[in-house]
Amino acid sequence: MLLKRFLALGLAFTLVSSPAFAAPRQSRASEIESARKAYWEGRFEDSLGELQRLLPSLTQSTEIRDARFLIGLNQLAFGKRAEGRESFRAAVAADPSFSPSDEVYPPDVVALYRDVRGEATEVVEIPREEKPSSARKGGPPQQFDNVKLLLSTGGEAKETDALLKLEDGKLVVQSKKEGVLLKEIAYDDIKSAQYTYSRHPRWKEGIGFAVAVGVFAAPIFFMKGKKHWLTLQTASDYALLRLDKNNYQIVILALETKGGVQVEVSGES
Repeated sequence: MLLKRFLALGLAFTLVSSPAFAAPRQSRASEIESARKAYWEGRFEDSLGELQRLLPSLTQSTEIRDARFLIGLNQLAFGKRAEGRESFRAAVAADPSFSPSDEVYPPDVVALYRDVRGEATEVVEIPREEKPSSARKGGPPQQFDNVKLLLSTGGEAKETDALLKLEDGKLVVQSKKEGVLLKEIAYDDIKSAQYTYSRHPRWKEGIGFAVAVGVFAAPIFFMKGKKHWLTLQTASDYALLRLDKNNYQIVILALETKGGVQVEVSGES
């Protein structure tokens, strides 16, 4: 019996150490390079599709940076300057030290990236891996559109196009169309902040859960496809936000740096 146990442990060690377990990482790197090649060949739609499919599985900052940068390049190629700018902003959030070479990329692309990088300096000063110990005071509010707030109205969940503002001491959610205040939560009151890329959001029962039951039980969470969810809970309130694929990373980073709120990243589910 003891011999069998040692043999099993030896086999497990061999499997974990084998090149096969490195394949996913190598595969992701090769897929990014494949998308890069498609971009340079002018196959912008193919490149963009590959990168958007691959992005949720990336964990290393350099891979996220490369993918976001390439997504931005493809969006610019389609004439989508606003979307390209947001993708560049996410690339800066993943790796603030990166700057594209003006010997490789067109001058207008390099100038746009450096402009975005300069604007984002205040947000990305703290690396993504480090959790801030307290909120950063001062500086202009950070504002994000392409955000949806889910509210419970008459027992039904309703999505509202919203603007998310991260101000000193609090976050504010306003309706995008009318500018009406929808939510206002002090950073210090947040007991739980969870991000997940999934078909439905996650939350912690017992923390502001009773007031949110109607929303979390709503049929809207049986939707097709995965979404970028950010759930914020206080002792008596909550904010359930659906973020965009082009801004979720920088929203999380800004919430941590400006608000001092530690966001639990749950990954896919």
